[in-house]
Amino acid sequence: MKSTPEIIAKVVQLAKATRDAAKNGTGIASAMSTREVIGVVEAATLFAPLAASGMKPLEMAVETVYSMGLPRESRAAVKTLLKALT
Repeated sequence: MKSTPEIIAKVVQLAKATRDAAKNGTGIASAMSTREVIGVVEAATLFAPLAASGMKPLEMAVETVYSMGLPRESRAAVKTLLKALT
């Protein structure tokens, strides 16, 4: 699992990408808020032990904290953005 500074950097990049996409109307219904950024980092850190089982803690955290509440099309766009960053 990545260190906390690496996780923070990825989540901040994702947040910027979601804000740009929401602003430009390119597939994201709602940008990631500062509170969601913090929540994703905290969740990814908590989920880190699951990486030993082949799970992806950062993806799980993003879905749990942020994208689960978005429309289906936006969830797919967030997943694509996250894959591009990881």
